[in-house]
Amino acid sequence: MHREILNDLEKWKDKSRRKPLILTGVRQCGKTYIVNEFARKNFESYVYVNFESDETLAAIFDYDFDVDRIIKELEDALQWLVDAGLLIKAELVEKPELPLEGAADKTYFKVYMSDIGLLRAKSKVSVNTILEETDLYVRYKGAFAENYVLNELKSLGKEPFFWRSGNTAEVDFIYEEESEIVPVEVKAADNTRAKSYRQFCRKYQPKKGLKLSRKNIAEDLCESTTTYNIPLYLEWNIDSYIKYN
Repeated sequence: MHREILNDLEKWKDKSRRKPLILTGVRQCGKTYIVNEFARKNFESYVYVNFESDETLAAIFDYDFDVDRIIKELEDALQWLVDAGLLIKAELVEKPELPLEGAADKTYFKVYMSDIGLLRAKSKVSVNTILEETDLYVRYKGAFAENYVLNELKSLGKEPFFWRSGNTAEVDFIYEEESEIVPVEVKAADNTRAKSYRQFCRKYQPKKGLKLSRKNIAEDLCESTTTYNIPLYLEWNIDSYIKYN
């Protein structure tokens, strides 16, 4: 069932500096359905919070509706989870320059679990769903692959960021290696075609880059960038290609 409001929500999503959106309407008119359907179709993963059913979260609003206080409490809670080692933030870099830490937008980031086992448990995905790879699991499988790649990058001592050009292109991760910027594209299957990765290579001309997928080992050129196609399970060995090759 398609509703015209989905088109309006997609236009809101595509705005480069979109603001928080409030969807209002009479009871039982399909607001929850629309929001969940929009999120499911347009994002690899999303968080649904019901303040009516979760009294702990609802308590944030008990004192008053001061926006600054509420945002501060939510930020503090998120930072606590990061400091505790449960979550990892990957910050946005729109103009890749060295050092990436200095070029990053601290206010815009993606959040990942520190372990894909935790991600599976929190998302309530059954083991059989992962092993059997049903068609219904296609979209969320990408979220698992991306989270796995970030975890491996962190274990190798990398500091991953992500690149986005407005709302037209996005590279999953970029990281700094010996005064060079390395783009990383993640695919959960063996299809490694990536327009955004090519756009990044054309615009910034990195010397080397990575495509991590279920495809076998290969080396090719993307624009002028030497690109290594590495199976996901061999990510632990990427330094052999990027640093020592």
